Amino acid sequence: MKILDVGPGQIGNELALQAHGRGHTTSFFGRNDPKNTFRQRAEESDVVAITIPSEGGGDDEVFYALESLAAGKPVAIAAKCANAYQSEKIKPHLSQMGITTTAGGPSGMLNLILTPQLGLRKIVTIPNGTLCFMFSRTAEGVPWEQALEEATKEGLTEGGSGLEEVFRGETWDTILKTSGIGNLAGIFREPLIPDEFSTSILSKTEILRLLGAKKFRFIVRMVKQPRSKTYSCFPGFYVRKEGWDIIGEFAEPDQSEFLGNVPCGKQNTLITWNYAGRNQITGDGAGIKATASTLLGELEWLHANRKN
Repeated sequence: MKILDVGPGQIGNELALQAHGRGHTTSFFGRNDPKNTFRQRAEESDVVAITIPSEGGGDDEVFYALESLAAGKPVAIAAKCANAYQSEKIKPHLSQMGITTTAGGPSGMLNLILTPQLGLRKIVTIPNGTLCFMFSRTAEGVPWEQALEEATKEGLTEGGSGLEEVFRGETWDTILKTSGIGNLAGIFREPLIPDEFSTSILSKTEILRLLGAKKFRFIVRMVKQPRSKTYSCFPGFYVRKEGWDIIGEFAEPDQSEFLGNVPCGKQNTLITWNYAGRNQITGDGAGIKATASTLLGELEWLHANRKN
């Protein structure tokens, strides 16, 4: 299988390494390469991976995705802005696209929510593996400085090296994922975009208090009706849209929502349906290796099941 990676960056390089180990070849298309040459490069490949950083309104992600499909090549996306800002352009092509890595990773959460006939009523999720990792490590007695260093070394952080920078970056990462989840689930008449969220900026003192409590996670709740219970120590973000409350908060996992402990660095989700009860799913969610591995799996599946 010949893979064309648009990026490439750390994820693209890791993807190439893993692909080589499975007998595939990878070539790269840089973000500064002329866009008018991309179609030909895509036509010369079997599949396309898009691993450019999530920034702006997702214009580049959507351009490369649609150009790949126009060239007759399936595509897998790692960047999150396309789902968050331009889901209406993505949704018609999901049968030829891999989007798993944009939220939930190997848990397959996004594939599960693409079933509107089941009547989605509530999602409770820990979608950010980086913050879950840091909270888990400090709960084990590791100093926060060491937990941050480990997260950075493993390629888990979204940019920046300071504690406040990391928390801001991961909060924004979670907002992008949350928007994408809501949009792909089709629960809103109009797309939910990240700019609609009200956010709280935590000081270093507040962050250290959270880490010192040794029991919190960054939990996102998307609830069809207003909630009656207050969970948060410090809220992260909030938006109300079309009868849904969407809350991102630092809170202690409720055992009625998360069955058992939330493992270190894992993404954990409980989905409640009107017609199908509840589904509990978990999976690796953070880091370069987990992302590249999921991308490669999607590319192999798309290639094997390609529609002629």
